[in-house]
This record gives sequence, C-alpha cells and structure tokens, in this order.
Amino acid sequence: MSTASAVLVSSRAAWVSRPQPHRLVYRGLRAVVQQGVVFPGIAALCRPEVTGRDILDELTGPYVVVANHVSHLDCPVLLNCLPVAALRRSSVAAAADYFYRSRVRGALVTLAFSAIPLQRRGNPASALQTCSDVLRHGGVLVIFPEGTRSRDGSLGAFRSGAARLAIDNRVPVVPIATRGLHDVLAPGAVLPHPRRVRVRIGAPLLCQRGESVHAYTARIQAAVAELWPHALGVLPAELRGEGSKIGVGRLAGHDLEGSFHQRDRFLDAP
Repeated sequence: MSTASAVLVSSRAAWVSRPQPHRLVYRGLRAVVQQGVVFPGIAALCRPEVTGRDILDELTGPYVVVANHVSHLDCPVLLNCLPVAALRRSSVAAAADYFYRSRVRGALVTLAFSAIPLQRRGNPASALQTCSDVLRHGGVLVIFPEGTRSRDGSLGAFRSGAARLAIDNRVPVVPIATRGLHDVLAPGAVLPHPRRVRVRIGAPLLCQRGESVHAYTARIQAAVAELWPHALGVLPAELRGEGSKIGVGRLAGHDLEGSFHQRDRFLDAP
C-alpha cells in the first residue's frame, strides 16, 4: 500500500468511530457535494430510470450492494438510488491504486462517496476491517465484485469479498444491474455521451445454511445477471471454456464453483 493510501485508509477508519459532532460535519459536507454537484450531474447525463426502488425502502438494517461495473459513473448512479436514510450511512469500496494515487484525488473521492480505499493486490486486511466496521455500525456498503470496469460491457467473474463480508457480518447482499452506462462513459473515454440509463434492483440474498462462500458468490453473480439476462447473462471466456456458452440458469450451479476457487482473490474494488 502506498503512503497516501495507507494514510487515507487510517483516516477513513477513524471516521467510523469519531465523536458524533465530527461525523455530523463530515456527513453535512458530503450531502452538500452529493446533492449540489454529483446527483444533479448524474440527472443531466443519465436520467436514470430505476426499477425496484421499493426493495431498498423496506431495508432498515445494514446490507451490501453489489452491481456490474462498466463505468466510473456506476458509483454515483447507485448511490443516487439509495433511500435518504441509507445514503447517509453508505460507503463505497474504491480501488486504492487508482483513486488514491494522490491525496487530493483520494480526499475528494472520500468526501463525495465516503469511499474506502482497497488494494487490488497485496494484503487488504486493514481496509476490509473498515468495511466490516461500516456494516457493524449499521451502514450500507457498495462493492463492485468484478474488481475492475468491464471494457465491453459484459459481466466479468465475481470475486468473493462481498460474499465474505456479508457472511462475516450476517447481512444480506442486494444485487443491482445497470444498463447503458458503458455508452455514457466507457473505460478510457474522456468526455461523457448523455443518454438515459436503466437500473434494476433485485431481492436481497442471504447466505444459506451450509452454502460455501464460492457458491454464495456464484449465486450473487447469477442474481445480477438475471436482472439483464440478454446483456449480462454470459460469463467471460476464461470461465466458459472454449466453445461453450453458459447461460444465466447455470451461473449458480456447482459446475462453476471450482472456477471461483481458482479465480478468488478476495478483494473487490472499482
């Protein structure tokens, strides 16, 4: 972990346990940035059409949000879907090697999204502990289990960090799928191309008794894929094998569990 990332991980962890007045100031600043800058910008660029928002309205405790990852706009779009109470206690897992290469960028991401810097390589123990602290304090944690943005908009293999955090903290995972954000701001694009995007929110998933973390991860991925079956329902070539096509119905099957064991890197980040 770089010095800047290490400092920001420590600082972010400190906010979880700071006295209430300091936390209120931080939340107030974040609300101003989100409501005054971020969300109006998202409305102008994307005009998100959200299905299933009532599912989130019914959740009052902590939970993990997972979604497909195709754009830097994924995070603000997802946060904009959260109920006000959930938004106030939300945090986002963010790639330390990208967003926290400088203190200025890291500080802005932390302020705007309450981001937690996660290392995609090396030991993520400190940041993962901070993620657990968010859930233990009743928060909402947003994670992109693919670990990176999809270059072509298809759904990549999920890593198991979200499932592990949900199991360890006994909280549900809420699957969400977006469609159209890849066309608005694809990886490598400099300028966005405004267009309407769609968001679908699925039913919460709890780990079942006797279910392994890898089977749970596969079931979470299947739930995301089923929200947009035509756009996201085929796994990448490294999981399909040559000449085979795996549809949504087989995503949660035992035939994939060995693949997740091989690919598991534990860490999830944009």
